Amino acid sequence: MFYLRQVLALQLALHAVAYKAPRLLPVSLHPVSSASGVRSHVFLTASVQPLVAPEKSSDEVEPAVLPAPHPKPWHAAAASAVTVTAPVLALLGIERVLRAGLRACGISFPHSIVGMLGGFGALLALRSRRPRAADEVAAFFAPGCQLLSVWLAVIFAPAFITLPVTMPPTPPRVLLSFIGLVIGGFFMNTAINSALVSTLGRFRWGIGGGAGANCGSTNGDAKAAAGSVATPTTDTRKDKLANSETQIMTVPPPPPPPPPSPFPPSQQKALGAATAVSTLGSIALYASRGSVGLAPYVLVRDVSQLCATLFAFSAANRLPRAFNKAVHPFVTCAVLMQLFCAATAAAVGGTWKGALVAYHARAGTLISSLMAPTVVSFAFSLYRFRSQLAARAPQIIGVALCGSLSSMIASAIAARLLTLPPALALNLLPRSTTTAIGTELARITNAPPALGLLAAFVTGLLSINLGKPVLRALRVSDPAQRGIALSAASHGGAVLVLADEPQAFPFAVLMLSLSAAATLSLLSLTPVRNAILTLALGAKTAAAL
Repeated sequence: MFYLRQVLALQLALHAVAYKAPRLLPVSLHPVSSASGVRSHVFLTASVQPLVAPEKSSDEVEPAVLPAPHPKPWHAAAASAVTVTAPVLALLGIERVLRAGLRACGISFPHSIVGMLGGFGALLALRSRRPRAADEVAAFFAPGCQLLSVWLAVIFAPAFITLPVTMPPTPPRVLLSFIGLVIGGFFMNTAINSALVSTLGRFRWGIGGGAGANCGSTNGDAKAAAGSVATPTTDTRKDKLANSETQIMTVPPPPPPPPPSPFPPSQQKALGAATAVSTLGSIALYASRGSVGLAPYVLVRDVSQLCATLFAFSAANRLPRAFNKAVHPFVTCAVLMQLFCAATAAAVGGTWKGALVAYHARAGTLISSLMAPTVVSFAFSLYRFRSQLAARAPQIIGVALCGSLSSMIASAIAARLLTLPPALALNLLPRSTTTAIGTELARITNAPPALGLLAAFVTGLLSINLGKPVLRALRVSDPAQRGIALSAASHGGAVLVLADEPQAFPFAVLMLSLSAAATLSLLSLTPVRNAILTLALGAKTAAAL
């Protein structure tokens, strides 16, 4: 009797709640058979049946409900633009300050690598004292870093587009030998780095998923785990009926919408319109140069080349996936830009090489100036994966040093055996180094920088098209090992091709800069530099440099 009174009281309470708060989750009472066979009404499930609110009297006034304020579309667009632009401008400012500071101190080490490693260290130091502040700093820079990573290939493109006018004249036979050595070196370096990273993986630290992070359970743990296993029981017919009636009807949540494409059709329309208008404007200004001068034409021409570069890369990313798997949008963008320069030069009576020279001097240089801030922005990618990087520290440092040294020694021996000219032999040494510090390495070795860029681009293109198949052939499946091995052999190409592997990408980014820093540091040591130059050129030629 007491039990029935409690059930009745519960029913009345639930009906009162449903009557006075009809906008709450609708509930219903279902008769359920208990284990003793008595059918009673208890609250067990939440159904989707609508509840009918009571009728209101005529003198009852409905309270006014004000709609939630919505920001105007242009307000939201302006806020989004500020969110993305502010961190990019901050990265530009940091890069300029670092460049001026290192130059004032007489330090020739690349300021972009100093900014990346220094920024990563500063974030770790801040996190040790104020973790929330470090996370807020990383969150502020995240939209800008995302923007730079999406357009990373465009930032590398101008140096590749202008290679026909920056490379010194070289006999075809010698040039083919040079490219053949670069191709063979890519496969050899990838294999050596894969073996190194696999061997050094045995010394991985027990931090953030490293060795020792998940130790085996003790006997006591095993017993506890065994004791926690539920013993199967035999359900009676009444229990099965009760379970079937008390089962909660749940609706799975809808799948999350796919992330928006960074290259929407509206972007191509806007960039295409800007390219067409500025190109036609530059042609018209060139025709009237006698009255207005050449300055307006040069300005509008630079704008048209800048818009054309962005439009070519954005449109290349919208091509069919099968085509982009065979030909990376980076290559498509470069080819389209060379065709664009040839067409615009013909429209004003100029030459293709003249248009490339103008592009290299102005619009291309402006785009390439974002390379150093992009390298600095990699500090935030490293901070995001700090635990995984700490666990792989022996692999990362070991491959950066040993891989760079073995690459330079193998290149020097191959150049000596094929008796390559000194300019080509010297530019083989940093072939596995990113173009961001190619000029600095050329200064150390007294080599023409254009040939070094050619070696770097051939290596990167090989990685874009063959990097993943080579890793599969070498049976490298661990994401961290994939990023370390491929990036140490092919720098920016590995970063581009592994951008769709979130777990491998941060390791590729780190090795992009660490391998370059290791190569630069080793060549800065006089004994190491003299030994490598002697291997490549011979004692007499090396002494004359």
